[in-house]
Amino acid sequence: RDEKLGGAISVAFFLLGAPVALLIGWFADSLPRKNLFCSVLFLGQLPALATLWVTEYWQLFATRTVTGIAIAGATPLLFSMLGDTFGVSARVKVSALISVAIQLGGAGGQFIAGTLGPVYGWRVPFGLVAVPALILNLIAVVCLTEPARGRSEVALKMRFGGEEEEGTGEKGG
Repeated sequence: RDEKLGGAISVAFFLLGAPVALLIGWFADSLPRKNLFCSVLFLGQLPALATLWVTEYWQLFATRTVTGIAIAGATPLLFSMLGDTFGVSARVKVSALISVAIQLGGAGGQFIAGTLGPVYGWRVPFGLVAVPALILNLIAVVCLTEPARGRSEVALKMRFGGEEEEGTGEKGG
């Protein structure tokens, strides 16, 4: 049992997620990242919600694998958009905050599973995490804007002209 839950599912989660991250990163160069990002998040949260109705191991395996694919796909999109949203001086701080938030989210999910799972059953924590995430994703669909590609890159500004980058003191073209 532990071999299947802690081993096979985790391996599928990461082994399938890694090539998908590369593929999504490739798509991010040519497609609107906001749409890809929201779609990938939606793809990841639906199987988490569907875990409420899982009754067999293969179903759990499938839902966790698709969630892993979505989580891996969201990462290159997130950092690509952050790179175009924030200037060089703020990018490191924002990336660090996002990285910490991702880890806190994982820890929060583990905490919810560890405290509520034994009381309400192992499926309930998946729903408790998925529902707010789906709601936040719908808000992101409405509120997020696609940042202009290369908007905060000093080298691009110097080549093609632009204003001084906020917080760097550097002037583009």
